[in-house]
Amino acid sequence: MLGNHKDASHLMTAQRILALFLSTCLVGCSSLTTRPVSPAKSQVVCSQAELFKINKNNLVPDQNMDHIKGLDLSKQSVNTANILGVTPLLSSWSTLSNTRSGSETKRLALRQQIIEKITLANLEVSAALAYIDCEGERTDQLRDRLQRHETKRIERLTLASIIVGAGTVVSAGVLALTGAATAGNIVSIAGGSSEAGLSVYAFRNREIGEINHQNNMLQEVWDGPGEQSYFPPVVWRYLNSPAETNSPLTVRDALKAEWQTDELIGKPDSEVAQRRMAQLFSTGGEYSLDDLRAREGMQDLLEARISMFNQRLARLLREFLNTPQK
Repeated sequence: MLGNHKDASHLMTAQRILALFLSTCLVGCSSLTTRPVSPAKSQVVCSQAELFKINKNNLVPDQNMDHIKGLDLSKQSVNTANILGVTPLLSSWSTLSNTRSGSETKRLALRQQIIEKITLANLEVSAALAYIDCEGERTDQLRDRLQRHETKRIERLTLASIIVGAGTVVSAGVLALTGAATAGNIVSIAGGSSEAGLSVYAFRNREIGEINHQNNMLQEVWDGPGEQSYFPPVVWRYLNSPAETNSPLTVRDALKAEWQTDELIGKPDSEVAQRRMAQLFSTGGEYSLDDLRAREGMQDLLEARISMFNQRLARLLREFLNTPQK
């Protein structure tokens, strides 16, 4: 009878300690582990960028010329001239320069007109790159905010895990000293389960943020422009030009293929790919840190592609200016 009474006393003590331990974890750790995921909105606005009217019949470069008689231009520069629509001007200038027909004033006027068109294209490409930079800054700002929130959340979860671990060890030790080994094992199992739960929570509940993009440049590149675009027509003609000499793929086709990777859009037909397609090519949505990294990567690839056009413009202008005049 005495032994049974002692066992019952130990069991009651174990139950009280276990109840105290669990209530402490539930009350003390709840503020650390059950905070709702807070949507953080990007504050950078890029709507002041200029909108260009788009004529869809003028978005493909002229392909009727692969060389210009009398001008020592590379094939890439001739293709660039086709994109700008200055091949007729270059041909006229070459004819005047080589035959000395017409007035010198007309020849100089043509030369100035060609230089101005190349310079304007360079400025419009720079404006497009500035818009991409602005959109990239929106992504960076939101990513940094979410990263700070994520770091704080991990710190709280780490502290909660320490509290649970320490409480488990202390409670199990007290129970062991009182001779309630079974109850101590129960507390150890409960504490271990709590720590495992915190770990799962850390990985499954990530911070999310919200981006609104009524004019979505990624969607424009993917689907094509509407009646207005933040990209000028010359940029669209470049994107619709061959990616390589005699290549059937356009620059835009090559860019879209670069986006379709596991790291960016995601594996084809996967849940991640379907979700990101809905996110990236819409008017906005909620983004996790991984989603923002994917968006940033796509913006970087777009910026790199358009930056290459500026190099081609510089090469065309340099070759034109270095053409010897008779």
